[in-house]
Amino acid sequence: MGLIFRFLFEYTKWFLKGKPIRSDAEMERIFNICDTCPEFQRYAPGCTFGNCKVCGCNIDKEDKGMNKVAWATTKCPLKKWS
Repeated sequence: MGLIFRFLFEYTKWFLKGKPIRSDAEMERIFNICDTCPEFQRYAPGCTFGNCKVCGCNIDKEDKGMNKVAWATTKCPLKKWS
C-alpha cells in the first residue's frame, strides 16, 4: 500500500468519524513514542514535527489538524501505540 493511499485512508476515516481529536496529554505521550522511532523523519533538525516513513502521515507534537498524533481514529502501523 503506497504512502499517499495510507495517508488518505487515515484522513478519510478520521473525517468520516467527525474529526475526533486526542487530548493534549495523549498527543504528547504518542509523540514521545514516535520521537524515539527510527521511522520518524523530522523536517529539520530540532523541530517538533515530521512524518512517519511507514505510513506517510504527518507527526507533530502540537498541531490538531493534519497530524496523525492528534487524530483519535488512528493507530501506529508498527503497533507501538494504539
